[in-house]
Amino acid sequence: MPSPAIPELYRSLHTYLMQRIPDESDTRLTNLILLMMGLFQAGSVQLNLVARKTPVRAKKLSLVKRFERFFNNAAVRVRPWYDPFAQGLLTAAASAGQVHLIIDTSKVAFGFRLVRVSVAYHRRSLPLV
Repeated sequence: MPSPAIPELYRSLHTYLMQRIPDESDTRLTNLILLMMGLFQAGSVQLNLVARKTPVRAKKLSLVKRFERFFNNAAVRVRPWYDPFAQGLLTAAASAGQVHLIIDTSKVAFGFRLVRVSVAYHRRSLPLV
């Protein structure tokens, strides 16, 4: 299945996100959309690959730094943004009849582990918590 054209993808993401996080600043929303577009096009979460596939006329290093500033911005509220997507994903998966959960752990410090629960979706792991 071919990827949608860049302007069409941007417009559809913008419309979708404005319905879910309407009060967000334009620059944060633009950065989120560009990040999502890069993720979709790259098929990876590595910032170098995402920046390479982001449809913006800028140097790759500049885009990587832009995304890093976006991630470190205290005004970016991950949980309120992500919850509607996670709820929609679970609802859609449940309506299909089966939900496959993946539980993954990572060692973060001596004697401590991070536990992540994700939904398996099209050979991808989409984190819930």
